[in-house]
Amino acid sequence: MATFYDDLGKNADDLIIKGFPAEGSFKVSTETKTSNGVSLVTTGRRFFKAGNENVEALFEPKFNWAEKNVELTGKLSTNNEYEVGSSIKDLGTKGSKLSLTANQSKAGIVVKGGVDFKNENVAVKTSVGAPDDLSGKPINVEASAVAAYENVNVGGKVNVATAHVKGDKETATSIFWNLKAGFLQPLWQSVAWFNNAKDSNVVGASFYQDVTPAVKVGTSFTVDRLAANSAPAANVTSEYKYAADTVLKSKLGVNSAKDLRVALALQQNWTTSSTVTIGADLNALQLLGTNKGDAHSFGVEVKLK
Repeated sequence: MATFYDDLGKNADDLIIKGFPAEGSFKVSTETKTSNGVSLVTTGRRFFKAGNENVEALFEPKFNWAEKNVELTGKLSTNNEYEVGSSIKDLGTKGSKLSLTANQSKAGIVVKGGVDFKNENVAVKTSVGAPDDLSGKPINVEASAVAAYENVNVGGKVNVATAHVKGDKETATSIFWNLKAGFLQPLWQSVAWFNNAKDSNVVGASFYQDVTPAVKVGTSFTVDRLAANSAPAANVTSEYKYAADTVLKSKLGVNSAKDLRVALALQQNWTTSSTVTIGADLNALQLLGTNKGDAHSFGVEVKLK
């Protein structure tokens, strides 16, 4: 089965990135669902970013009209961000999806429309995002395509941004492109990629495996060929389901000779409707007696359903 471009390597990315609360964060989220397809996710969190304390509340309603393949979504944030969206699946042909989203933030309003299609052999996504002020903000066009043959998925993605320069109204266009290739098996996946952008030229690879029903491992390696020091970054992550209600996670990350991090997390299902995750992001070099790198940080997440 073909996989959308952004989903190639997602298993490894999720294992490496998600489930490690840190940065002094405290997050509480609740999710309610009804039998007629209405759901609401409410999230409140407090965290530190760039040394500043931030507090945010987020409300995300959703209505899934399964009989008509229609989904309506929304988002309301106390950081002055609002979003409404709609999508319809299998319109005209099975595997298709049409979507329309409007987002308002401090940067202004952006309306985005997209068309997706996926079957056994190909997965294609296209979208166009237009701002409220065409004289100074870019129109973003994005297209990706993946071709699949048995367990091999190969694809590319192109981003085009065109904007009028204020004053003389001349247009400025930037084009960035990325490539990915993945070998996907039911129990393991290996993906390699090349990302070309304005100030970066990144080569990377990731590997994910379900070792046993209770153990998962994931690794990633990247290097920016345009960076001044070209220092590689690597992560090795493991997840162990100790019991039916307990999951342990660990991660070793190396970003340069001055940044060696160890992340730990414990996820516990307190009840059938509540989950608590406690995480720590430790500076391994400081544990070894040096003063290099950022300080340790910790975090807590509570999910209620």
